Amino acid sequence: LLPALPADLPTPGIVVQHMPTGFTAQLATRLDELSRLRVIEAADGMPIVPGTVYVAPGGLHMRIDQAPGGGFRCAVYDGPHRLGCRPSYDTLLESLAPILGAKTLAVVLTGIGRDGVEGCTAIRREGGYVVAQAAAGCAVYGMPKAIIEGGLAAAALTPREIGLALASLGARARSSRAA
Repeated sequence: LLPALPADLPTPGIVVQHMPTGFTAQLATRLDELSRLRVIEAADGMPIVPGTVYVAPGGLHMRIDQAPGGGFRCAVYDGPHRLGCRPSYDTLLESLAPILGAKTLAVVLTGIGRDGVEGCTAIRREGGYVVAQAAAGCAVYGMPKAIIEGGLAAAALTPREIGLALASLGARARSSRAA
């Protein structure tokens, strides 16, 4: 998915992967090697900038807060597991819903369980958009299935289709800024 995105994507990306401490830094490094975007493991207080993908650190929750003086920043912290997960996609999405609302696009890929349902509900309530990975190609169809069955997904797509759609949205955003 990330290698399909252009280097000049005009938005940031955030990845929540259910991994323990120590593994997400390696994941970020590998994704950075494969992607034209900059991919880094997030740290507490780190500013969020377009064209960068932030990977939530394993074993910690991450939310996005408004930064003093404008913009946004990562808030990384320890906290109770949610649905057995830390980091939790619900935690991230619930932080984005009130500050970005309809400007939020949540993508739910293969995974076990229901993490993301509450967060996607919050995103949809604020007018945001949710896409889930189609069953074909999922290693585990739990998370996308929960989103689709909950009526939260506007579309069910393959990772390739999701990448093309995100690249297209980025191209439209760039062209509207130029106009």
